[in-house]
Amino acid sequence: MRDQLHFCVILTLNNAYYQVREAEHRLFTSYFALELESRNLEELLRRFLETLVHVCKADAGRLYMLNEDSSQWVLRAVSPIRNLCRFRIVPDWLRNFPSNVI
Repeated sequence: MRDQLHFCVILTLNNAYYQVREAEHRLFTSYFALELESRNLEELLRRFLETLVHVCKADAGRLYMLNEDSSQWVLRAVSPIRNLCRFRIVPDWLRNFPSNVI
């Protein structure tokens, strides 16, 4: 019984590893294509974020980058929001930044 359980656990972990690796491969392949096809930085960042949101199966995404003097976070890309949420959820790490960023 113990050997069967051990085999099932190993098989499940191998399958999960394969699925994650396959998703990463698809993501990096699409990033490479995005880099070649994008005409400017804004388009590249927007398409990069849209791809990441799609692969992660997220409802929406935002990409913040530091400005030139690293003093403030600036919103650089927003992915389309599929489902509107009544509540605004702010991650803990973002609470420390100025309110105009959030």
